[in-house]
Amino acid sequence: MDDLVLEPVRQARDFISRHYGIHHPGERLTDLDRKLTQIAQFLGYPQQFDLIKNLLAGQLSTAELQQMVEALTVGETYFFREPDAIDALLNAIIPCIRERQGRRIKLWSAGCATGEEPYSLAMALDTHLNDAEHWDVSILATDINQQSLQKAAQGNYKAWSFRATPTHYKQRYFYPQTDGSFALDSRIRQMVQFNHLNLAQQDYPSPANGTHQVDVLFCRNVLMYFAPQTINQIVQQFSRSLAPGGWLVVSQTECSHYFQKEFETVQFGQAFLFRKRDPHVQWKPLPLPELSPTALFDYAKLTEPSFAQPQTRWTKPEAPTAIPVTVKQSSAELLKQAQALANQGLLNEACALCQTALSEQKLNAPGHYLHAMILQELNQQTEAREALRRVLYLQPDMIMAIYTLANLEQQQGHRREAQRHFDNAFRILSMYEDDSLIPHSEGLSAGQLRELLMQLRVEV
Repeated sequence: MDDLVLEPVRQARDFISRHYGIHHPGERLTDLDRKLTQIAQFLGYPQQFDLIKNLLAGQLSTAELQQMVEALTVGETYFFREPDAIDALLNAIIPCIRERQGRRIKLWSAGCATGEEPYSLAMALDTHLNDAEHWDVSILATDINQQSLQKAAQGNYKAWSFRATPTHYKQRYFYPQTDGSFALDSRIRQMVQFNHLNLAQQDYPSPANGTHQVDVLFCRNVLMYFAPQTINQIVQQFSRSLAPGGWLVVSQTECSHYFQKEFETVQFGQAFLFRKRDPHVQWKPLPLPELSPTALFDYAKLTEPSFAQPQTRWTKPEAPTAIPVTVKQSSAELLKQAQALANQGLLNEACALCQTALSEQKLNAPGHYLHAMILQELNQQTEAREALRRVLYLQPDMIMAIYTLANLEQQQGHRREAQRHFDNAFRILSMYEDDSLIPHSEGLSAGQLRELLMQLRVEV
């Protein structure tokens, strides 16, 4: 696209990044161009230029600004994402805090989206603190997207939000509804306070919005969307928000040089944590993780529970007993273990479990799809291609299998086959709303996948 045509979009990009922290690098400028055109149409502007002109002149209404921000932010997450960080909270951070200040803790989930993260923290604390009723627990959750905050406060979730949730949490804290959703227990909802907050602004830390003297600050999979200078500013403000010796928890993909000045890096198991620096205090080292730490996830239990009595309160689950190695595991259990091993990078072991499971359950399309993904990671492209074909024989409308096979065909130079699969994926995708989540996609929305397909079809 002509640089002159994109100049107004660049100006809008810089304004949005400066005021809202939503950053679109150069390679994503055409994406922003398309989104601004859609926003202009939605808000009733004749052209995109009219929207940009009012934006830069400060003439958009509060409602229009909020709708623009909501259109530009896609906050998709799920319960108990990156469980190593929650394990570190329970088994390392909590003991340090209790020793220092007793049974009082203040947490902040920054960029909480639709609430799965802060509610995961609330459920984990409620379950694992033996004397939870004697603790003073405060959980603040903030986001820039008002629509996401409203959904979070309602505490009502579809099945996709539970794709990594241990069964006993779902059984204990959620009640199935007639529309297929699940309502969170009101007691857990009341543990979390939701507030609107723009991390790119200067109005924190502050007692007025609860962002001061925080013990543990979770901000995962959020900073990656900001420009570097904005990240530096946010990290400094986070440091001032934390109490002495407070902890910052980010996604493992976000561990970088941004935190080195304000924080010291502390490893606990597979999690890297950041403790606020204090030159006057020598902190005790964290305890070493146990060989068998308190497990949030028991993959043998990750099955859909039966809710014969949906309003029955569940008691705290007892510790699982060891399963004798002589007991034959079901194919579903083997596939769950394969997924867990793949997540840990143990691909050969995961592949072997998939093969064992699928030898007994040959018609399991999701199982064949998992097998195909593992084969791809092992660079066994021919075998992955055959596994994807088996998926589509069993479930022709599994869009992620179609999309993955199209990419694989394209990489192998089979342009005609790739185009056919891309067209088929695009046809099936037309039946989805933009904000619908695509099954087996790890949180990809239909709108996001549609953008990818449009780009890939042009390349083919």
